[in-house]
Amino acid sequence: MTRWEKRGKIQKTIPNFDSETGPSDEIMNMDDQSPVAIFLALFSVQLMESIVFQSNLYATQSGKNFSPLTLEELILFLAINLTMGVKRLPSYRDYWSTSDILHDP
Repeated sequence: MTRWEKRGKIQKTIPNFDSETGPSDEIMNMDDQSPVAIFLALFSVQLMESIVFQSNLYATQSGKNFSPLTLEELILFLAINLTMGVKRLPSYRDYWSTSDILHDP
């Protein structure tokens, strides 16, 4: 059995970050774009396909029964979470309510 042992301090060199920060010009100039175009600028299809693949790989390696994640399910999950971040409601249950009081016309 391997045992943990103390070692001397490790010196870490962290390089300075010198790239631009904040939203890119591409994002800032999207006033006339559809919500879907803006969504795809933030989450490319390639990125989402990679997330789907890695999620399914992780689930497969866990050895448990699972339903494979699809790209459509991931898109819906991300869209719902982004919407919930923009429009705050008192509880999660309220997002699924049909009450006119909780939702915009």
